[in-house]
Amino acid sequence: MSKDACKRSGSSPHPVSGNGAPVLTGHRLEDVKRRIMEAFASIHHGQPAPAKAEKQLKVYGEEHKQRFHAGVKAFTRSALTLGMHSHVSKARHSVYEIVAPQETAEDLFKAALGDK
Repeated sequence: MSKDACKRSGSSPHPVSGNGAPVLTGHRLEDVKRRIMEAFASIHHGQPAPAKAEKQLKVYGEEHKQRFHAGVKAFTRSALTLGMHSHVSKARHSVYEIVAPQETAEDLFKAALGDK
């Protein structure tokens, strides 16, 4: 097949991917692989690729527990200070039950500011 025959027919003698890039096979593929490996070796000065570090699972520790409880205590104190006694009740020793308010945000703001 001549070069002109490929141009006229619009086809290529080599396979082409969906985005138009030539699909490499055989010697051309090996050549690209060799060039990549040479470039890697020159960048890393012959050293092997660094080993991947294992990911540590996050564990809920004492520090997390303390921060969580401090946040809950501040939230509960704020709710009680803002006059939301109807939404916060003491269920057991040092355990508070907090119920989502049914009022609108505007009603809650008015109640907190004393504009009933």
